[in-house]
Amino acid sequence: MNESKDRIRKMIMSQRLLRRIMATLLLASLPALVTAQSAKVPFHKEAYFLDTGIHSGQQDSTAFPSPAYSGLIINAGAPWLRLRFGDYHLDSLSYIIITSLEDRGWQRLDATSMRQWHGTSAMFNGSALGFELYVAPGDSDVFVRLDELFVGERVQRPPLGKSMDLCGADDRVSSDSAAVGRLLAFSSGGDTLAVCSGWIASNGANVTAGHCFVEGYLYDLLAIFEFNVPPSEGGDTQWSHPNDQYSIDSASVVEEHTRTPGNDWGLFRCEPNSNTGLLPVQAQQAFFRLKSGDLTEVTTARLIGYGSDGTPPEADQTQQTSTGPFEDQYLDPICSEYCWVLEYDVDEEGGNSGSPVIDDDDATVIGIHNDGYCLKPNGHSVGTSLKNSLLESALQDFPGSNVKYADSGHPELSENGSIFKPYSTVGQAVTAVPSGGIVSIVTGAYNESITINTAMTLTAPVGIVAIGTSFLPKSMPALAGEVAAVVADAADGLIPAVYSLAPNYPNPFNPATTIRFGLPEDVSARLVVYDLMGREVARLLERSLAAGYHSIVWNGKNAAGAELPSGLYIARLSTPRFTRSIKMVLLK
Repeated sequence: MNESKDRIRKMIMSQRLLRRIMATLLLASLPALVTAQSAKVPFHKEAYFLDTGIHSGQQDSTAFPSPAYSGLIINAGAPWLRLRFGDYHLDSLSYIIITSLEDRGWQRLDATSMRQWHGTSAMFNGSALGFELYVAPGDSDVFVRLDELFVGERVQRPPLGKSMDLCGADDRVSSDSAAVGRLLAFSSGGDTLAVCSGWIASNGANVTAGHCFVEGYLYDLLAIFEFNVPPSEGGDTQWSHPNDQYSIDSASVVEEHTRTPGNDWGLFRCEPNSNTGLLPVQAQQAFFRLKSGDLTEVTTARLIGYGSDGTPPEADQTQQTSTGPFEDQYLDPICSEYCWVLEYDVDEEGGNSGSPVIDDDDATVIGIHNDGYCLKPNGHSVGTSLKNSLLESALQDFPGSNVKYADSGHPELSENGSIFKPYSTVGQAVTAVPSGGIVSIVTGAYNESITINTAMTLTAPVGIVAIGTSFLPKSMPALAGEVAAVVADAADGLIPAVYSLAPNYPNPFNPATTIRFGLPEDVSARLVVYDLMGREVARLLERSLAAGYHSIVWNGKNAAGAELPSGLYIARLSTPRFTRSIKMVLLK
């Protein structure tokens, strides 16, 4: 009986090997048919000199940053621009603001965010940008020098025509998944911009295909992950508002790409957005749950991504989705024991690389899209299964080593507490995690009491987590991305040990946002909102408060009750022994 099973297994592997070879030969014989790799957006570089001059701030420590330079950057006819700075010195709280004159998209860069963006700006739509330098009190020798522009080139994309990536007629439709973003990377020293797709996992990891890192040269530090992408204009790619663009932390990239389907994946982290201070998962408030293992029950696969599309042109490299039959999951004998391949017949195009492969029945991600070979009868679109052991380990350990997961909303719960089969309760994860380990809790309400008697870290990377029936003072709602409480009933009347001012939530916001803070003692407190010019626009609080946690809702209006325009605002909390500010973004 065992010999018979072994013969059957070898026969199946031989058939699969033959199928892969046939598909490879077919690709070689049809050079006009290109597999789905990263899409390309043409651009060129131009020298452009701008020098703000050297400035010093006022000596009055109570003053706000004041404007020291303003100018325009123009490249007539360009569909988009990006700046690269040759040198700069932004001391302390000095900063620059860049604004598109076409759609008013703007970016604020200070010393920290300028380093995180590696001396470049976000992508801006249009051919003209406003440029302003603000110098903070006490800062000296502040300057910025611009020496290069990345200039988009206009392109009219023809209808796609025959393509190996389309499984028959093009059935893709517009999509708006908040968990799927567009990945941008400039080729090192080249004249094209590579476009792929990426998505957010339930532990906050950002995921794409490994070949997007190699082909797009993400390691040259110019990569961007963006969300909420607008329609293209006549085939010309348009970029998100800088509030939705994130510089990629190149040191965080973990990837495998052996040019073999089944081992083509990448994980990465982003730097906080320079305007909002948020990470993608915090701003998008969306994610995918993951599933690995036996997929025999999967019947329909779905892709969501940013593939090319010439009809209509405004859909080109915007988010679209399509479904089709799920065909198979198998171990590719050409690679090794970990190369698990997914096959499915789903429409996609260049730019879809890195898209989530989704089980359409329960909306869990089962893999990462790699390539399109959907020219029947010899091939299908292919992806890397999450069953790939290298990818499994990288996803499991993304927050750190020794992680246990709790997710009451996951469709496949088990006793091992992995990201693929998490515990249903926080208590199970707390009990199982080794000393010094991490408990990662997916958004939800966990009506339970827990006891912690060993060192561990509790984290809530996606959404709001509430543990117990009474988890925070009634005046203080939980923040996204934070564990609301550890022990039920412990927070009512809780007195903090130190002063604190938490980020407002939501941020960006419209029409209102909540500002919360903690006072360790009875004290006189003042909470004021300023605009970027340092002008007071709203005084939210000026009175004595009892020790404890407090929250105030700001409705985005000034002291006269008039609605304020979209923009960045500063909320400053002041007491005799504590002063701190946060940045708030009002979007309309």
